[in-house]
Amino acid sequence: MDLMMTLGGGAEATTALTEKLFKDKKIKTLQPAPDGQGMAVVEW
Repeated sequence: MDLMMTLGGGAEATTALTEKLFKDKKIKTLQPAPDGQGMAVVEW
């Protein structure tokens, strides 16, 4: 599943998905790296 949040709100959407739709599974997101260099995979 792809989820694209161009105007923000990605964390809230991801939290809602993990708590309701995928509550027994881990999901991963691709987001800007904390150091600002490239992208990072984050597991929720």
